[in-house]
Amino acid sequence: MANSNWVILASVLASGLAGFYIGTKSVEPIVVRADVDEEEADDADKGAFSGTSEECKMVLVVRSDLKMGKGKVAAQCAHAAVACYKSIARTNPEILQRWETLGQAKVTLKCNSEEEMNLLQGIAKSLNITARIIHDAGRTQIAAGSATVLGIGPAPKSAIDQVTGELALY
Repeated sequence: MANSNWVILASVLASGLAGFYIGTKSVEPIVVRADVDEEEADDADKGAFSGTSEECKMVLVVRSDLKMGKGKVAAQCAHAAVACYKSIARTNPEILQRWETLGQAKVTLKCNSEEEMNLLQGIAKSLNITARIIHDAGRTQIAAGSATVLGIGPAPKSAIDQVTGELALY
């Protein structure tokens, strides 16, 4: 794995752990806007894939057309991972436990546009898979409100592959 991939992986892991720690301390978290009403999304995800024994994964789909720097990508991926984690913790603790027990697999993929990202989210939602799009605050490289990363899962690998199986690695 190239050094830049290790930097991204380490950043995502550190940010995710920090977000989880902060969330357990009842501190008001920084809200990263997802384009889905949380209650509506939670109802759709509730209990999906109950009883499965398949390995689960999370996928982070990065928009390549935005030309974000490595640090920006790492931060946006961390936001997406935390948003998905928080959602699945509320709606499907069984899948969350399976994913955590089997190593918390995460794969970073790329898409070419916001339109493609929206299509992927729609497909994921139609399969009852947690899917959160992160919109940037606009403080650094990207215009405010830009959709940067789509987090999908955790969910069984075969289900996620129905959504992202054709995408290239980031």
